Amino acid sequence: MNNLIKRIFIAILKVTAFLSLAFILVFLVNRFSIWRYNQKHEAIIKIEATPEFQGCANENFEFKTLKVDNAKFNFLVGEVISPTWKNNKTLDSIYETDGYKEKKVEITGQLYKHKSNVKVSSMDCDVIAYRIRVISLKIL
Repeated sequence: MNNLIKRIFIAILKVTAFLSLAFILVFLVNRFSIWRYNQKHEAIIKIEATPEFQGCANENFEFKTLKVDNAKFNFLVGEVISPTWKNNKTLDSIYETDGYKEKKVEITGQLYKHKSNVKVSSMDCDVIAYRIRVISLKIL
């Protein structure tokens, strides 16, 4: 009987250790993904772009890059970019105008280092694009 209790106790310890390691691994992978998602280039760049509808609906509003002011970022020419900003009333008001969705724009901002899924629609589709944290935006 004593031997049986000892074996059950060791089995419970093994399962607990395994579950703890699995939880730690999942946590670390999640933190790495968040860290990678938020990596930005230090340079501030200007991009001239035109509207490019991607994905499922007009909710996803991206731009196709025409010109970049920094030669280091020439890989962006012809690529789709997704402008992002938080709690900026000026940029929100520009976004509401008709010109923003129909004309060329000049975007000044910081480019995130990795492409990512930028879809906002709940429909089943992926929009993979470079994101740029917008500092200023001008309709041309």
